Amino acid sequence: MKIAIYIISAITLILGGVAIALWLGRAPQSNEKSIKYGLYEGLELVSEVEPDGSIGYAVDDADGNRLFRLTLRNCMIDSRYRNGRLHFRENGTGREGYVDRQGAVTFVYEGDNMAMKPESKTTVMTTPEESPAPTAPTK
Repeated sequence: MKIAIYIISAITLILGGVAIALWLGRAPQSNEKSIKYGLYEGLELVSEVEPDGSIGYAVDDADGNRLFRLTLRNCMIDSRYRNGRLHFRENGTGREGYVDRQGAVTFVYEGDNMAMKPESKTTVMTTPEESPAPTAPTK
C-alpha cells in the first residue's frame, strides 16, 4: 500500500511539473510586438505595439492576412468575434457598439441616454495603407 502511494505521488508531481512548464511556455514575452487572441469565426483580433508605444488593434483572417485596422481609441474591446460582431465600449462616453466582418463600426447604445437607440450610426473606420497628400484649399 505504501508503494502505491509513493508511485501515485511521484506521478502527480511529474504531471504537475509538466503542466507548469507548458503554462509558462505559453505566457507572452515582454518583448513581443503583437498578441493574437485566437481565431473565432474565421477572424482573429491582434494587438500590436505601435511605434509611439501605444497599443493598436487589427483583424486578421484565418490565413494571417491583415483585413483591416481598428481605429478605436480608449475602448474596451471584446477579444473575439461573436455572431459576426466584435463588441466594444468607449471608456469616456460609455457608448457601445460593434465592428462587423468588413470593419464597419456601428454604435448601438448611447451611454448618456441609458436607452437603446432605434436607429444606429455606421461608419467605416479602416485605415488605408497610403494616405493621399493634403491639398491646400482653393479660393
